[in-house]
Amino acid sequence: MIKRLTASRSVFLQEAVRYALSFKAEMSGGRVTSVGSRGDMLHEMSIGGMLFSPLLVIAPLAFLLAAATRMVLHYLELRRYIWKEAWFDVAVFVCYLAAIVYLFGD
Repeated sequence: MIKRLTASRSVFLQEAVRYALSFKAEMSGGRVTSVGSRGDMLHEMSIGGMLFSPLLVIAPLAFLLAAATRMVLHYLELRRYIWKEAWFDVAVFVCYLAAIVYLFGD
C-alpha cells in the first residue's frame, strides 16, 4: 500500500513538472530550459568585493510596492472589505516579490 501511494505521488509530481515546463514553453515562445539551469537563476551582486543575494534589493522593493498598495487601499477606504489584513499584506508582498523575480530574472 505504501509503495503504491509513493508511486502515485511520484507520478503526480512528474505530471506537475511536465505541466509547468509546458506552461513555461508557451510563455517563453517555445524554448524550454531545464528547471535547474543557470538561465532561470538570479545571480549574486558584487559590492566592494563582497557577494550579496539579489533578494537584498528585490525584497525591499517588493515591500515598498506592498506598502504603497496598502496606502492606496486605505486612502480609497477599501481595506474594510479585507477579512484578514495581515494575511492580505503578506500575500501582496509575496505576489510582488514573485513578479519582480519573474521580471528581473535572467
